[in-house]
Amino acid sequence: YNKGISENNKRALKNLCSLYHSNERFKDLDKARSIAQKAIDCGFEEGYVWMGDTYYWTLDSDKMFDINECEEAQQWYKKAAIKEIKGSYSSLANMYWNAGEHEKAFRWAHNGVMHGDRGSFQALGWFYEHDDGQYEEAWKYYLKNYVNFGSGAENLARLFIDYSYRPTADDYKIENLISALEVCAKNSNETCIDYLISIYTDNKFDIEPSPQKVLEYERLGAQMGFDQYTHKFGLRFFNKEDKQNYNPYRGMQWIEKSAQKMYKDSVLKLIEISAKGGIEPDSSVHEKWCDFALVNNLALLA
Repeated sequence: YNKGISENNKRALKNLCSLYHSNERFKDLDKARSIAQKAIDCGFEEGYVWMGDTYYWTLDSDKMFDINECEEAQQWYKKAAIKEIKGSYSSLANMYWNAGEHEKAFRWAHNGVMHGDRGSFQALGWFYEHDDGQYEEAWKYYLKNYVNFGSGAENLARLFIDYSYRPTADDYKIENLISALEVCAKNSNETCIDYLISIYTDNKFDIEPSPQKVLEYERLGAQMGFDQYTHKFGLRFFNKEDKQNYNPYRGMQWIEKSAQKMYKDSVLKLIEISAKGGIEPDSSVHEKWCDFALVNNLALLA
């Protein structure tokens, strides 16, 4: 990053600015703001948004709901909006929404949509969804967000599955939703994987339950490193009735991946296996995972 900054590389400037204002390990707001200013000086007008982020996203959570506490961030976001920088509109919209000034929030989000600001499509969908449940309008903007940017299928699923909303203006079928969810799931969206599994499990949408599809999505989640799916996929290898896939050693390898990330169910499973001999009793392995639980404040498991 430092090499990129010395060469005035925009991506390096953006990433290091974000690191300094959002990563607890490296947090240094003075450095973050210095980098944002350097970006502005180099002619990268997105730096106005980055500067606003250093003032808004570092506020205590309760202050985010007080518009008076957001004055510095507002000024930077509005400077960016004057220059029609994408990201500024949705930032202002979300800021006003959190502060309870919903009329201004809608105005900024609509303005952002007119300027092709990706975040504003998402914001408008959210605002309409939570403004007395205006699901038809919410669906419209969520769908535009997916069509234009290939993201946000989980929002469509939430309306379609959780709220049983059916769009009146579109001939939208569950198959369309499945296709959208699969696109976003392959882009590391865990919530989309959750919805896909529910579709092929619950038998609510004239879709025949498919254990094979569920396995396929669990494997995808595991390969992407999502803890719950790494754990579930690992457990499949302990099923003795599945002679083709029974392989407890392989199952242990998957479960250890999520356990190392302190996923409690996996740590508990490893403690159980090593104590009772899911593969074979191993006091050293049992002690290792009990110690791991204690060191990482998972004492109840140990």
